[in-house]
Amino acid sequence: MKSITKRKFFKFLSRISTIHGLNYISDRKTSKKSKIFWITAFILSFLGCFFFFLQVYEKVFVVPDMSAKITYEPFVLHPFPAITICPYNKLPYKASKIADLLEKLDSSELTADEELQLEISSQTCQKMTYNSENIVSNFSEINIVDYLSKIQFNKSEIIPKFILGDHINQTDPFLTRVFTCNGFCVTFNQLDFDEIFTNEIHDDFKVYSHGRKSNWTLANGYTYPDEPGLYPIQMSFSSSNTFNAILIQNKMNIDEQCRPFRRGFEIYFHLPNEILTPFAPSINLNNINKDNLIQFKAESFEMSSDMKTYSVEARQCYFYAERNLQFFKSYTENNCQIECLSNKTIEQCGCAKYHMPRGKDTRICMGNDSVCVSKVDADHDLKIDYYSCDCYPPCTDLKYELFSWTDADLDDGFSLGDHFNLDDLNNVSDRKITTLITIKNAITPLLLRTSFSAYQMQQFISDFGGLLSLAMGCSILSIVELIYNAFNIKNEPDDEDDDEENLKNCKTN
Repeated sequence: MKSITKRKFFKFLSRISTIHGLNYISDRKTSKKSKIFWITAFILSFLGCFFFFLQVYEKVFVVPDMSAKITYEPFVLHPFPAITICPYNKLPYKASKIADLLEKLDSSELTADEELQLEISSQTCQKMTYNSENIVSNFSEINIVDYLSKIQFNKSEIIPKFILGDHINQTDPFLTRVFTCNGFCVTFNQLDFDEIFTNEIHDDFKVYSHGRKSNWTLANGYTYPDEPGLYPIQMSFSSSNTFNAILIQNKMNIDEQCRPFRRGFEIYFHLPNEILTPFAPSINLNNINKDNLIQFKAESFEMSSDMKTYSVEARQCYFYAERNLQFFKSYTENNCQIECLSNKTIEQCGCAKYHMPRGKDTRICMGNDSVCVSKVDADHDLKIDYYSCDCYPPCTDLKYELFSWTDADLDDGFSLGDHFNLDDLNNVSDRKITTLITIKNAITPLLLRTSFSAYQMQQFISDFGGLLSLAMGCSILSIVELIYNAFNIKNEPDDEDDDEENLKNCKTN
């Protein structure tokens, strides 16, 4: 038997293959026009098959076709939100006197201490503008946060009394006074300094220290959720996990120039492992002398582990330890955004706002940096740099949102009799803003939304096989048959030899 040439090899395989058109292409008896037709048809079928294959491949490996399964979870598996309460008016009048300082600034009559007082006031007073060129003193060595801490309201001036279950009037360590984007505020149920920040954070942030250790993480939940006395405090329907507080602010000691036309308090809900950022959901308690019942609801999110094969951009979230931050130990979307905004401010202005996470050697922005800082804030608000931050949410996440909010006059006794005695308000005069709040989780199911790829691998194999069969007439058995015959082609008779032998026999006969 003669050696097998490539042409004969292709002719043999095309003859026994079920792939459509190959037999016509390899057959010497097929006319030239027919061969052109079948070659064109074969190429078009192959290209069509390849085009649809790319679409199927994209659904499986590039942009997942997502689906979600919703189940219910026990409340005790998740923490009560961290609650941060900030008064609208940030500065006592006796400590700021902004109107007087601005008048003196225009006439260049400020002393060095008054210049410092004006610079400090500008840190927390929104949209406060003045000609910083008239400030001649250098305050680079001044600890801005320490100075703010001394002049702003303390915990007892904002929340003189609060009740959490059986814990009455215990402001420490349940409440912590911290500095935020809204000045000094009071926060509840937040993690300790050592559990929120890395070692690279500035020492100013040690005001977040309260000494209570947690056994909860966002990725893994509580270590032992059935143990009593867990921190952060768990959600439940029990009255022991209801936050009740009296909020008070002295109207006679408020600098109206700092936050004009606003009275009352802002209440923010966020995760216990986050600091307060401008992106957190909030409630504005503008109505004073009211008893407020605030109910929130929570929803848990989880991404199936099989989604790890997709890129972060495709699944739009980070799995645990997939993204690390410079200043925070726990990755959350809000922590990422505030760190990104801080880095942008440092990059463009050479400084960071006093409340932004920053390194030990980074200076705090002052009045002469206000134009640059305002531009960075505006760009971030317009989402110009949002996507460059890559601040996708974690794949295991927990979100809080307002469910209902009702209020009543204090005289109506809406919930006053349930939590406080009237004697608690004896020290409240007409010169004070008084607000009562009760915060608890709503009586609604806690939903766990689990996302997964709706397009599984077996579907991919099925669709790919269907495309090959439809466009090319190819199947698994076709491929097996080709491989089998490729190894056994030497045992097959050669067609051309058979034709020549038959011709000789005909002539002999």
